[in-house]
Amino acid sequence: VFSNIGNTESGRGMLNGGDAKTILQVLVQSDSPDVRSSAAVALAKMNAVEFKSESNEGAIVLHSVMQLLKKGATKEEHAKGVEAVSFVITDTDVKMSLCTGTQGMGVMRELVNMVINDKETAKSAYAYGLAYCFENLTMSEDDKKREKLREMEVTQEQWEQFEKLTKSGTGQKGRPDPPELVEQRIKAFVQADGAAALRALVLNGGSSRVLESVSRTYCNMASIQSVRPQMFSQGAARALIHMATKGASSTSMEDNSTGKTEDDTMSSRRNREQQTKADEKTKKFAAHALAKMFITTDPNVIGHNQIMDSIAPMVRQVRHSQEDLVLFECCMALTNLATVNHETKRKIITCKGITAFEYASYSDDTLVRRAAVESMCNLCPEPEMVEWFKSRQHMRLWLLYSGAYEDDELTSSAATGALAGVCYDPEVAKCIQDQEEGTGIPTLVVLLMSGISPIIHRVAVCFLGLLEGLGADAKQILKENGIEKGIDSVLNSAKPIDPPAKSAVETLQKELAS
Repeated sequence: VFSNIGNTESGRGMLNGGDAKTILQVLVQSDSPDVRSSAAVALAKMNAVEFKSESNEGAIVLHSVMQLLKKGATKEEHAKGVEAVSFVITDTDVKMSLCTGTQGMGVMRELVNMVINDKETAKSAYAYGLAYCFENLTMSEDDKKREKLREMEVTQEQWEQFEKLTKSGTGQKGRPDPPELVEQRIKAFVQADGAAALRALVLNGGSSRVLESVSRTYCNMASIQSVRPQMFSQGAARALIHMATKGASSTSMEDNSTGKTEDDTMSSRRNREQQTKADEKTKKFAAHALAKMFITTDPNVIGHNQIMDSIAPMVRQVRHSQEDLVLFECCMALTNLATVNHETKRKIITCKGITAFEYASYSDDTLVRRAAVESMCNLCPEPEMVEWFKSRQHMRLWLLYSGAYEDDELTSSAATGALAGVCYDPEVAKCIQDQEEGTGIPTLVVLLMSGISPIIHRVAVCFLGLLEGLGADAKQILKENGIEKGIDSVLNSAKPIDPPAKSAVETLQKELAS
């Protein structure tokens, strides 16, 4: 009864105002598992507003919950224990106690062990409660709010204005939960084999709600660079690939409306729509987590199959995601994987990576645009990439990226590097030559005089390629477009340039003179 009363704010106020707390502290020591578990849950609910782990009540609750979660406890006790933790897990004090206090860390270990040691836990009624606890442990309430606003397509300023106009703000501010506390909790969770517990929830048959929550938790964890190797070692990649590929369920939602009423059909349609949304969210979070992990991890120490299976989900996000951070980190990860071997390049291309990167390169965000250009650069000189550059429209776009060195030197350098790998092709060389007046070869001459060593080096290689690609008239064509002036500008400049760049320009000068 006390536990049910504690489900509402007014009920908790009534319990806190009487002798209920004293009674429950006695009942939580009962020999009866049912009494003990119900009392622990009721105490947790009563302390949900201002839970202090170092307080007497906090210690009693945590100790009682830990007993409920132990391996020898009944399923009912496990369910009650998870309910108790899930009711208070949004409180920063509770989160920190699970990662720092002796009793609290015991509770976290028991939550993790429940999942790892019993395959049936993933299908239990309290599996979502476990996933909810893990998710909240690895993020702050501010993170949750930002994610919700992003889904609603509302800015923080707009929301604050709405609260002011409607006077709907609670005015309650709990203990601050800055990023350094979230990082501390994530490290403790991973140390307690948390990534392995999440993997078990996925691979042992967790529901769609469980998988969506787990995918978000993995993404939270992968934001901390130092834990990414441990995530790989605890099997996170396999679970993430599963979710990034199949979404929140491994079965398709079939239309079985035959023989049903209109209401049944509408209900079925709503269920399908909800499942589709859950699938898309799960795929996004899982692919994003994979991207974060692959950005900083040496792909040569990761299993070949894991690398190959991760590529398609990340390319899919580059093609469909509207979030700049997802686009940026997926492009960065794929850039890294493209360096592994020829097979990974082919996989990216067959997954329509070129068109995906082209789409991302139109982004207004500088980092996204640069990452997309770098991704395409790493696919050169694959035949499909060379073919892409034979389009006048594509070449015009690429020369714009290359020529914008004053605004974005790094993107210019990457774009010029890609050109250096394809200019030897006669059709690509002709495409550069045939650009509108002043935008083709003259753009490359301007880049040669940029004074930026990495760009000078790449452009010199471009011109060496053009000498081959433009055929017998190549030298005359380049001279007519001012190449000699560009070379003199580099070699006679008072500004020093790196030896590799200077050597490339000197080689170009010799080739023109021969």
